[in-house]
Amino acid sequence: MTKYIYINAAKEKFYVTEEEYKAFYREVDAKRKREQYHHRCVCPKEFIWKCDGDCDICEFHRSGDMYSLDYKNDDGEGLMDKMAEDKVMEDLIADSMLLESLIQKLCELDPDGAKIIEIWKENPKASDREIARQLGRKQRTFSNHMKKIREILKSVAQTED
Repeated sequence: MTKYIYINAAKEKFYVTEEEYKAFYREVDAKRKREQYHHRCVCPKEFIWKCDGDCDICEFHRSGDMYSLDYKNDDGEGLMDKMAEDKVMEDLIADSMLLESLIQKLCELDPDGAKIIEIWKENPKASDREIARQLGRKQRTFSNHMKKIREILKSVAQTED
């Protein structure tokens, strides 16, 4: 019996050996089963022969169990509602605003504040000694100055919480 592979994009049959046929459809069948499990493949049995594993162009491919943020469940509650309940987005925005205000305050308290931030970005574990060396300052003076700045930044963070 002559075997063929149908390529959906080309709308054409390609005749192949038994080994090529088995190798090709082993992967295609696995992908189709995975897509069917997630309700993304709704191909009727009479058109299974058309399946070549290229789901992006298949007329029987659906969105399945992947939902958009606008999706509403049977209770009328959507994913965006769930996010609002968890306040995940609010927390991220609040953290971002706090970080922005702390950076601004650091720049007000130290003329090299932006440079200090850059050093921390490059090496989050940079010591005061290393930062002082890179800024060309005396280590002890810089450490004492940073200790005061850290106390001020902690109080700013606590008041904004």
